[in-house]
Amino acid sequence: MEESKEITYSRAATENEEFLPNEAENNVFKRDRGKDEHHETTSYDLLKKALVKKGLPRDADVDEIVPDSPRGKLSHDIMFGDCFKNFSPEEGENPINQTGKISKEREDEIALITGKKTRKWIVRINEPLRIRWDLIIMIFATWNSFSIPIEIAFQPSIADTWYYLAVNTIIDLIFFLDIIVTFRTTYISPSSGDEISEPKQIAKQYLKGRFWLDLLSTVPFDFIAGGREELSWTQLFGLLKTTRVLRLSRITMFISLREDFTLIYFLVLYLHFTGCIWYMVHNSFQEWIPPQDYMFVKTELYEQSDSYKYLHSIYSSVNMLSGNELGPRKNPSILYVSGIVTLGAIVNANIFGNMAVIIQELNKKSHRFQEQIDIANTAMKNLHIHKELQAKVINYLLYTQSNRDQQRELQAFKKMISPSLQIEATKYIFYDIIKMNPILQDSSKKMIEHVLQSVNTILFLPDDYIVKQGEENEKHNENVMKSLYFISKGECEVTVRDEKNFEHSIAIIEQGVMFGEIALISNSSRTATVQCLNYNILEQQDEESFNEMCRLYPEVVSKFKHKRSQYNDKWKKFLKSLIVRTDYFKNLSFMCQEELIYSLKTQSFEEGSIIFDNRSKINKLYYVSEGEISIVLQLDNGEEVITDMLSQGSYFGAYSILKSNEQMFTYKASSFVSLLSIDRDSLDRIREEFSDLNKNLKDYEQYIEEHNVPVCDYCTMQSNVKEKFRLAVNRSMILNEYENKKNSKIGLLIEQLKKQNAENELKEIKRQKRERYKDSLKVNVPNFDESTMYTIEVFKFMNKYIDKMMNRSHNFEIIKEGVKLLQIALNNPNNEELDVIPEDEK
Repeated sequence: MEESKEITYSRAATENEEFLPNEAENNVFKRDRGKDEHHETTSYDLLKKALVKKGLPRDADVDEIVPDSPRGKLSHDIMFGDCFKNFSPEEGENPINQTGKISKEREDEIALITGKKTRKWIVRINEPLRIRWDLIIMIFATWNSFSIPIEIAFQPSIADTWYYLAVNTIIDLIFFLDIIVTFRTTYISPSSGDEISEPKQIAKQYLKGRFWLDLLSTVPFDFIAGGREELSWTQLFGLLKTTRVLRLSRITMFISLREDFTLIYFLVLYLHFTGCIWYMVHNSFQEWIPPQDYMFVKTELYEQSDSYKYLHSIYSSVNMLSGNELGPRKNPSILYVSGIVTLGAIVNANIFGNMAVIIQELNKKSHRFQEQIDIANTAMKNLHIHKELQAKVINYLLYTQSNRDQQRELQAFKKMISPSLQIEATKYIFYDIIKMNPILQDSSKKMIEHVLQSVNTILFLPDDYIVKQGEENEKHNENVMKSLYFISKGECEVTVRDEKNFEHSIAIIEQGVMFGEIALISNSSRTATVQCLNYNILEQQDEESFNEMCRLYPEVVSKFKHKRSQYNDKWKKFLKSLIVRTDYFKNLSFMCQEELIYSLKTQSFEEGSIIFDNRSKINKLYYVSEGEISIVLQLDNGEEVITDMLSQGSYFGAYSILKSNEQMFTYKASSFVSLLSIDRDSLDRIREEFSDLNKNLKDYEQYIEEHNVPVCDYCTMQSNVKEKFRLAVNRSMILNEYENKKNSKIGLLIEQLKKQNAENELKEIKRQKRERYKDSLKVNVPNFDESTMYTIEVFKFMNKYIDKMMNRSHNFEIIKEGVKLLQIALNNPNNEELDVIPEDEK
């Protein structure tokens, strides 16, 4: 075959897609075609070239196209469609004729990939019909393997009967028919691993192989040799019919025969062959004497019945296998015994070696398990664990021992079989799930096929965590971000952690139940924990395949959301109570609140870590689900002042998410903090879907345009009203002090002037009040003068002060201050500052 040219193609538009070739893809094609210049271009190569289309990356998954799947049908359409219009055919080939149709040879190869045969009278090598035919051939070959050696060596009288001849003739005809069937049976190319269906290539492969051996096995040498009075060496060609039994090694793969059965079968055939040929060799001379007849110097073996002679031959064959002396007389006997004893030594080594390996494999797991039991017993004895707990541990080990390697064996099994067989196995496992799951039950056939192609079977042990609440990636595989799970076998417990970190068991899920869809459709963290109660076989669909399924079949998304709306656990109730604390999330529709709740993502911070500093911009809305956050104000002198505390239920960023603004405060974790957040993109996506949320947000955006983002863009969750008031006052004082310290000297001067002006106003008010009081006294008191006025004011003041001392008589400093003021009042009649109350009593 001439060297194949590289197949190129130009940009060809299909109904919805287009092909975009590039140099890298051509290099991939060269690599896949192999370095052998005589490499055969098969439908497998064509399919991999055709599947490089826009939006469908060419990777290892291209090798796993399933004929009846959506991608398989797509590949069929591609291969029969526009992609062939611009192919440059290889030399000597014409894959597309002038009418635009694919040639018969290419069409037949494509049919093998798509699973639809278009050529008649071609049998695929793995078809059940072909396997049944091989079983029939093996049965007849086994008959020949026992009958032909007996017929040649012992020439029994039954061999001359008409029915015996008729049976042999029918078997010869079946063997001849098998040659014709083999010419029309596909084969697996040893170089590329492809299934070849081209009749010319099949014939060429068969003629270079065992064709001549099969042809000789159909020739009736017993008729050609003539009578049976004497042995004709041409009759030995009849032994070629027994080569058909070599198909047993292939057929045992499909009928699951055990290795020890196959070993025994071939050992019996070996003893049968060597025994019959041994008798045939020395029967032609009849001079050989069996070892047990040495003392008589003669033997009556040759006059015995055929059954006795056959059993004696088998006995001699066993002796030769073990290397015992048989005393051959003639040269042919000596040569034959030497060869068979040598071959017997090889067979013995092979048989006992295989038996040793089989026994070792059978005992390997039990020995390893026994070592684990011994280690466990020793450890529990040293730890003085009581008997009941020891029994539980041993029972657990016994329970897990037989299933410990199931996952590894499952993965090894999947690697051994082809992608199409993997799909068939998945369909078999998945059938009950499809019947039991309400979402898949009502789905289209194409969607079910998509799910079957994208799931991966995985095994979990008892107490394994499949998903954990609040986590993004899967517990069992950190490389897998999120997945959808279907339970094929086993039971799992679903638990939910509430706002107080208490675990609540909400359900026990069994076969057919699906879980994990909430985190996928909401692009959020896990909302519950799922733990295995026993051995579980699950079907896993990764996030990429799930998103593709939702894109191709949008109706399934609404089914998932409807199922999500039916959940009403404690954690969901807590999340709802959080979001409704934000003003523009109040009075929204049920579905809008559902979208908001499941759009929240989890973030965690260790104690002492900075969540946001005073130079950061907050572009998310955060809710505190666990821990406490200190709101810290940093003064110009470097001093840090805590203005507020955000505890569970508090939130911040309600305005900043609408208009990003630089923060005045530093948010610092006072303990371990868990936050729930929603970003601007998610909020915009939800507001586009729900008009009520959009209206509320527009009102707040208008307020921000008019008044800007508030300095304190957070809301505390304080149940104690007194404490809440105290913090508010403290915050106001600190902010005022902060603003005062930020002012310049002119600002300080202005503040001093304001203070002085206020003091002057207060003095003027007091003076006017004093004058009015004096005027009233002059009218009502005879002989009134200034000393009388002063005396009245002193006793009025002391009366008020005595009341204060009575309420706080335990304060000795206040009493001393009162005595001092009384002395001042009596000794200084012109003192005008008696109305001044001590500073600690202001």
